[in-house]
Amino acid sequence: MGRKYDTVPFDARAGQAQVLTLRAADDPHCSAMYGGRSTCFTILWTPNYPNHVSDPAVRGPARIVDGNLVLGFDLVPNDPGCEGTSSTFSISPDGWTLDAIDFTPCSFQGFTRY
Repeated sequence: MGRKYDTVPFDARAGQAQVLTLRAADDPHCSAMYGGRSTCFTILWTPNYPNHVSDPAVRGPARIVDGNLVLGFDLVPNDPGCEGTSSTFSISPDGWTLDAIDFTPCSFQGFTRY
């Protein structure tokens, strides 16, 4: 938990990048959504200025299932049609890359740790 990953394909605009952050169950983002019962993730523009004002973030549960990372897209403010979908990613042995195994157009092909 607490790891941050750039999206694949890399998406950068005006010196910012979309970043996946895996969060512990007691993180304020997870506590707000799941009452501390689940780990979660956010995908935010980082370093988060100036886009932080208009970036409501993608959020949802993050779980390891059969050795793979499963992200559930519970809140997708800019594309509500993606809410309720999920994507599964294989985790490289060193934890530096997450490669999509099963993903929807709402997700990403993968993530690379930075």
